[in-house]
Amino acid sequence: MNVQIKIETDVPFPADAGSKGRNARYPFDEMAVGHSFAMPDDLGKTARGLSKRQQQMSCAAINKSKRRQDSKRFATCIETVNGTSFIRIWRIK
Repeated sequence: MNVQIKIETDVPFPADAGSKGRNARYPFDEMAVGHSFAMPDDLGKTARGLSKRQQQMSCAAINKSKRRQDSKRFATCIETVNGTSFIRIWRIK
């Protein structure tokens, strides 16, 4: 499949495109130290056997703190409730 891509000039950038941001997937901004939330571990495993959901949540927490240059820190753990695996993330600092 060979798709032709046409480069265009002078197409105005929408005024509100950069201001919306994207909706937060996880409630990190609302969490105080000691708060936690859990999500189903439903994304499977990586090639190294790690939980994809845990990896996704950990990266999101780290990136959120780095972007804001704040001192918030988070920790994750896999827990099983009634045979179902969940990833829980705590705000620890």
